[in-house]
Amino acid sequence: MSELVFEDVGNGEFSIVEEKCVEPCYGEILTGKSIVEVIPSILRSHVNVSIKTLGRAVSFHPSGSLSDAMKKRLEEVALAGGPSKDNPLSSTEMTLYGRKYRVNVHNNFLLTPHQELLESILTAGDCLQLNDESYDNGDVLSWSSVINAVNSNASVVHVDKLKAKAGLTDNKKVSKVSAQHPPFQLIDYNESYIDRDSVVISISLYRLAQALGQEGHITNYKRYIKRIFELDNFKAWIDEIDDFGNTISSRPLKFFDTVHFIHNPNLVKNGQVSKNNKTENHVLIVVDKTMLKLFATEGYLPGRLQKLLCNYRSPTMKSFIRFLLTNTHDFIESKPLSYHLKLYNQTRAFPSSRKVMSALKSNFIKYQDSLSKHFGFNMYEDQGKTYLYIKEYVNNIDNTEL
Repeated sequence: MSELVFEDVGNGEFSIVEEKCVEPCYGEILTGKSIVEVIPSILRSHVNVSIKTLGRAVSFHPSGSLSDAMKKRLEEVALAGGPSKDNPLSSTEMTLYGRKYRVNVHNNFLLTPHQELLESILTAGDCLQLNDESYDNGDVLSWSSVINAVNSNASVVHVDKLKAKAGLTDNKKVSKVSAQHPPFQLIDYNESYIDRDSVVISISLYRLAQALGQEGHITNYKRYIKRIFELDNFKAWIDEIDDFGNTISSRPLKFFDTVHFIHNPNLVKNGQVSKNNKTENHVLIVVDKTMLKLFATEGYLPGRLQKLLCNYRSPTMKSFIRFLLTNTHDFIESKPLSYHLKLYNQTRAFPSSRKVMSALKSNFIKYQDSLSKHFGFNMYEDQGKTYLYIKEYVNNIDNTEL
């Protein structure tokens, strides 16, 4: 494999000074082919991007900011010496597949914007992993392999244009090229390796902004980076408990194993790279393997449905929809809407007031046409109570904000 080397000659111009060989790893050395398979997000719309434990226990508080009760709890835990396994920030109990669980959240609270960011990364990001042949051959996944794969996707067209403009036909000529910036270059990871069973999610912050229905602006990018940092530092413990609340087993939960923020100059909107706009605009995330296992055993909310949730503005509405989707159709249809609302509020570490829940019920009924089209939730009245029934949903993705 080869890599073009550029020299900055000023005024936004770069000169190709050489094409050097990049040492690939194992399978790439033998075959000359990339050992990494890139699965674009468009082929992953059916993949689940959340787990039922998080949706059922309402681990993400349905709000855009911390409540007074949450701020008070943070102060209490800090004064007690900080969070510990026996002194979590919050604790909620719920039932899943006939078993009872307690979800204890430590070190920081997460809100609806964190949840939407996490799900949007998993929905809109490209998935990088060892291809089947390389995996069977015992190859390992290295950061250089990931970088080469991202490089190929991000800048191959840009590099071809530079070569054509410079008259390069044999990759050996040295020519001055007028360009806005060189191809995507990443820092040296000293051939550090990733677990061969891992999955790497690659996404530009511009694409992430699009997935969230927001503007691709540096202000939003900084906000995304802050929230990804908070997601990376999130820690929870999931305890399976008996009928008396005694712990049977306990396991930690975190979202990411490794996070790398990088600056990709090919994504600079105005084409001019300066000291002021070298903000990270791309992220590479190794998903925690425990999370991968949970996606396999209790995953729900496929990417195509997650996109639809972005159409609803109310954090509480979106949170309640997620909660409903963790249940079976039979259970949803067997209970009145008021029962589901009460159960939803009880599973939250910081329940909402009657006024908020009453507004949620009214909004849910108000938007029944959209809920039917998007998620198959339909309503009818029986003896003065509102019930839900599920039918085949249309899943139309539109830009309607509700």
